[in-house]
Amino acid sequence: MTDQENRSADWDWNMYFDHVHDPEIRTTLKVALDYLGKGNNRQAVDLGCGHGNDTVHILKAGFKVLAVDKSADGLQRLVSRETLINRWNLKILESDIESLDIPPSTFINASYALPFLPQEGFLSTWNKIIKSLDVGGVFAGHLFGVRDSWNGRVSDMTFHSRTEVEALIKPFDILHFNEEEFDGSDAVGRPKHWHRFEIVIVKK
Repeated sequence: MTDQENRSADWDWNMYFDHVHDPEIRTTLKVALDYLGKGNNRQAVDLGCGHGNDTVHILKAGFKVLAVDKSADGLQRLVSRETLINRWNLKILESDIESLDIPPSTFINASYALPFLPQEGFLSTWNKIIKSLDVGGVFAGHLFGVRDSWNGRVSDMTFHSRTEVEALIKPFDILHFNEEEFDGSDAVGRPKHWHRFEIVIVKK
């Protein structure tokens, strides 16, 4: 990413889809699914699902899944997966997260999705997510920290301090909370300093 590429909405997300396909299951998703056990057709929502790297695991666990992304190409790649398990339990929706009416759900997953909300829309969306969760339901996802190298360079994203993240998750039972900071690369190999939070919480 160059200094001129200052809006994530302008990025070539198809390039991301090409480079990241069927990675190892994310820690947050594994923790959540291990806690929830068999889906038994309970409702799950995968926000910012992209081409479905998380969705396939949630379907395999036996949940009904509403997979949401604003990329029509990503959703098409999801439904075209030849190895998609329990596809009859999958519903896709092309939508941004901010305007979405989230159904009551046992599980809401948002891997690397919420940081790509603008600051003015983050809190209302967060409150909507939590309101949609059933009591005993689980949220799993990621937030980006203030020392992430994209902070100050990408205008339509939201970044949080550790204190701010702790305030967001304080009302919930915490299954997993981890802060990471390291130099690495983004999904397509460009240098990046990462500052991120892994979150898995249970609604009381």
